[in-house]
Amino acid sequence: MISGYKIIKQKNEDILFLYIDFNKFENKKKETLFLTIKKFIKNINFKGEKIFIVSSGIIICTLLINPLKIESLSQKAVYDYITKIIIHDFNNNNLTDYEINIQCNSKVKGNIFENERKNDVNKKTNVKQNNEIIVTLYRNNGNILKLKLEDYIIGVVSSQMPATFNIEALKAQAVVCRTHALKNIHENKKFKVFSTQSYKDISQLKLQWEKNFNKYYKKIKEAVTTTKGQVIKYKNNYINAIYHLISNGKTEDSINVLGKYIPYLKSVDSSFDKNSKSFENKVNFSIEEFCTLLGLNVQKSIKYKITRNKSGRVKNIIVNNKIYKGIEFKKLLKLYSTDFSIDIDNNSVTITTHGYGHGIGMSQYGANEMAKMGYNYIQILKHYYTGVSI
Repeated sequence: MISGYKIIKQKNEDILFLYIDFNKFENKKKETLFLTIKKFIKNINFKGEKIFIVSSGIIICTLLINPLKIESLSQKAVYDYITKIIIHDFNNNNLTDYEINIQCNSKVKGNIFENERKNDVNKKTNVKQNNEIIVTLYRNNGNILKLKLEDYIIGVVSSQMPATFNIEALKAQAVVCRTHALKNIHENKKFKVFSTQSYKDISQLKLQWEKNFNKYYKKIKEAVTTTKGQVIKYKNNYINAIYHLISNGKTEDSINVLGKYIPYLKSVDSSFDKNSKSFENKVNFSIEEFCTLLGLNVQKSIKYKITRNKSGRVKNIIVNNKIYKGIEFKKLLKLYSTDFSIDIDNNSVTITTHGYGHGIGMSQYGANEMAKMGYNYIQILKHYYTGVSI
């Protein structure tokens, strides 16, 4: 459960980093996690006010325990106090940042929280200064940044989409990233996010772009400034603004990846993605390596059967009588896409993939191709997110 911890001092403040193995909580209630944390903090006699929860190298949530004394909290209070927990990322296992947008400053009388209405006022106050929304960003190096929302979006778009892309595609990406951030800010409960956002600051962008820094920064700032305040909503609610790099020619239905139907995340045409140089990729495995990665007994004879969904991606695959979901197979073999074909020859297995990413929502390459064809960012967004308003 808790695999380790460390305490660092920053500006005379002790900060506790707790390393959690969430796989061991898979079939247990979240209350079990919270009470385990409560007991651990008491045992190590931690006297600080701030705790970072870390999983797979990513800071996924923060706990603020001042002015509360966590050892005095009831199970319900501990459960309610932690407002954001557990992020699962489909695409990128090397994220460097995670935004913690809201820090709950609710007071406890005895073991009962004050009314929700007052909590909501506190939360909204925490993210605004002079009518500017402030994003609090916790970085893996321990730095804590407080940024105006639009400045934060510049750093996110710079990290998420090539600056060489068409300006209309960059505008679409800016609206997507802003929607993602504001959805998280306005949610006041535990949640899961399926695409987290990394951020690059000025020094990182100068290293990335070198002599083109001024040109590219100006371009992305224009995309963000032009779309300032614009977000994507479905029935007046922020959408789950999921996106991916390259589709297989069609985007994916949400139910095939997320396990639930989301009306604005339907499969749509994105055939221009096939023009991308990265559309097709091949990876080779020895028979032994292939079987080992899939948890199979090594055998010379490999038999398989593939079932595909309407978008052409693999729904299920049976390998030597063992069934895998397409998403599971992709993860085990670290493939770029669930649209794959297999070729077995002598002692090797060659897998060819089409597309890059989970396939849900906006295709970034597709957005760029649409922009080059003359579509504006609103048309691009409404194509990839069905029935939404901007």
